This record gives sequence, C-alpha cells and structure tokens, in this order.
Amino acid sequence: MLAGIIKMNPHDPFEFILTSSGRDELGEIPHEVAVGIGYHNGPIKLQRGFPGPKGYGFLHVEKNARRMQLLSDFGFGGFLQFCEFVAQHYDWIGKAKKDRLIIVREHDGYDFCLFIEHKIKGTDHWSIVTGLPKRISREEKLWVNSRMGGSEPTPCTVEKRIRFETLSLSEKTKSRR
Repeated sequence: MLAGIIKMNPHDPFEFILTSSGRDELGEIPHEVAVGIGYHNGPIKLQRGFPGPKGYGFLHVEKNARRMQLLSDFGFGGFLQFCEFVAQHYDWIGKAKKDRLIIVREHDGYDFCLFIEHKIKGTDHWSIVTGLPKRISREEKLWVNSRMGGSEPTPCTVEKRIRFETLSLSEKTKSRR
C-alpha cells in the first residue's frame, strides 16, 4: 500500500491514513508515560478528517497551502511525513487546550508539534488534530523524555542482532579493550 492511502472509504473523515509500510499507527503514548501524566495510553493515528479552519486531521493540513509550504520549507514531502517524524521520536508531551495533548520533537531550533486528542469511538487511540513547526512551544510540559536524542522506536531485527553480538563478546575480546 502507498503512503497516504485511505483504508476503505475516501469520503469518510474517520478513516485512518496509512504509512508507507501499510500501518495506521504513527507512534504511541506508552502505558508508563500515560500513567505518569494522568492520560490514556494508546497508538497515535492520523485520520482523514476534513479541511478548513474548524477541520482536523490529514485534510486540515494538506489542503492548507500556507501550512504545506511551511512543511516543505523544512524538507517534508507532506503532512504524513511530518507526523511520522514527530510521533516516532518526540521529546516531550505537554498539555494543550480542550483536553488535548501536544507532542513535541525539538529539531534545529524549532519545536515540531502535533496536537492530539483521545478517541474511543471505534478504536481506542490518539488522533492527530493538527500539526506545525513553532519557534518555541509554550505549553505546560507534562513529561520530558529522559533519553538522549528523543524517544526511540522498537529496534529492528538487525539492530537487535548487532546489540546481542556486542553484548556476547568473549572474555578474551573484552580483556583486550
């Protein structure tokens, strides 16, 4: 499946946008983090939504020429690419208006922000309402990632094998270091 393809009905604002790998989950709010900040855990997903100032989701940003130009100026090919960039490696979570959260990835002096809200209709998930780069995001921080370099996606099989091999060095090899 191609990135940005809608699962079933291209006119249904509740349908999820798929990534280049065919998944509808762009990231997640893990259980440990959710408990610590007093919100629900769950996957972060991007719905088709609808355009306009009162819109949300994929079409809310993709149909906004000014916002798309801004994302393009930062090197993003579209809103889905921006969402993946932020949702997979965010540095902190903050409290936004209307019982929403903001997830932020700090990059090159900017805060790349996604505003999300919890949805339980159909599937329990966090839905991306909108997103944009900001010079400084002033929302109250609820959680800050303590890992250097931001949150990390689950390592692939090759990375796991390399880590295992590194940890499995013989005592002889270790003593030479």
